[in-house]
Amino acid sequence: YPAFMDAERQLLAAGYEVENPARPGQVDGWTWRDYMKRGIGQLVLCDGVALLSGWQHSRGAQIEANLAADLGMRLWSVDMWGARKAHR
Repeated sequence: YPAFMDAERQLLAAGYEVENPARPGQVDGWTWRDYMKRGIGQLVLCDGVALLSGWQHSRGAQIEANLAADLGMRLWSVDMWGARKAHR
């Protein structure tokens, strides 16, 4: 969760609206599927996805990245999103 919170802070500071899949945090009794359903619900509200370092090693992140790509969303690192906003 710290990486999600750090990315959220950076993106908010760059002026983006952020959907953070780590919010509202862990829910007692939830399974991986429950978290994925919530995360995908958040994903479809977005214009693009900020990929965290090591995302390729996460099954959930791979699913979300593939879905976002299929939906025509931009998939960039947090740093790339910040650099893009700085050049506007």
